[in-house]
Amino acid sequence: MIYTLLGDFTIDWSVEWLGIIASAFILVSFLFSKQLITRIINMVGCLAFVIYATVFIQSFSTAFMNGALFIVHIVFIVKDYVARKKSKKIDVAKDEQNVETEDAQQPSESSDKTE
Repeated sequence: MIYTLLGDFTIDWSVEWLGIIASAFILVSFLFSKQLITRIINMVGCLAFVIYATVFIQSFSTAFMNGALFIVHIVFIVKDYVARKKSKKIDVAKDEQNVETEDAQQPSESSDKTE
C-alpha cells in the first residue's frame, strides 16, 4: 500500500502492466526516424491503450482518443502509400518520354550508311 496526500491506494499490477506496455510502445515509436515505422509502432501502443482503457479501467475518453489516433495513423499511411504510387507512375512516364525523345533526336544508322 502506498500513502500519498490523496490518501491510501494500492496499485493492481495485474492491470497496470498493459498500460505500462502501451506507454512503452508510444515512447519507443518516437525513437525512429522513418515515419512509417513510427506510425506502426504508435498504432500498436494505441490499440493497447484502447484495450487497457475499455477493459481494465473503463476510461472511455482515453479509449476514444487512442482509437481516433489509430484511425488518423491509418489515414496518413494510406495517403502516403497512394502518393508514392502516383509519384512512381509519374517517374515511369517521364522516363518513357525521355527515352522516346532521345530516340527521336539520335540520327538513324541507315542514313549514315547512305552517305
